[in-house]
Amino acid sequence: WVNRQNKTKLLSMPAQIYGTPKLSPDGMHLAIVVVAGARQDVYIYDIATGRPTRLTLKGNNWSPVWTPDGRRVVYAKMKENYNDLYIYNLDTEKIKRISRNLRAKDPAVSPDGKQIAFVRNKDGSTNLGLMNLDGTNIRYLTNYNDGTQIYAPSWSPDGKYLFLHHPCQNRYS
Repeated sequence: WVNRQNKTKLLSMPAQIYGTPKLSPDGMHLAIVVVAGARQDVYIYDIATGRPTRLTLKGNNWSPVWTPDGRRVVYAKMKENYNDLYIYNLDTEKIKRISRNLRAKDPAVSPDGKQIAFVRNKDGSTNLGLMNLDGTNIRYLTNYNDGTQIYAPSWSPDGKYLFLHHPCQNRYS
């Protein structure tokens, strides 16, 4: 990794295919996807000890994001032909499915840790949704039904705005 002084330090991770690394709020852990063949799993890598911990055991899992307190990781998982969102609690080491058959992906936890922005795929279009951290109170901020594809919601630091990518229109909104 590279610090702000432009000094590079290699992490002692085995040679594998990795994706979507997310540094924990305290800077001590890395949530990362490990790709092995057709399978993807979410791991937590302890930077100090070099020890990886596998969080997921079934399905294809991706897009891990930390809650602001650093105690939970939200991620997307393909199961039963649907993408859904799950949350892993580092304290209890338990996984909870927080959406059901929603086709939800690309989670982004709000800066206050109370909401998750996500992208939902339905009928060939994707839309921006919000839910509470526990999966309740699902609502949608967009209502595309024309094949529009959006990706990668991201919160502003103050939590007042959400940004997302419109690749077909080659812009961010």
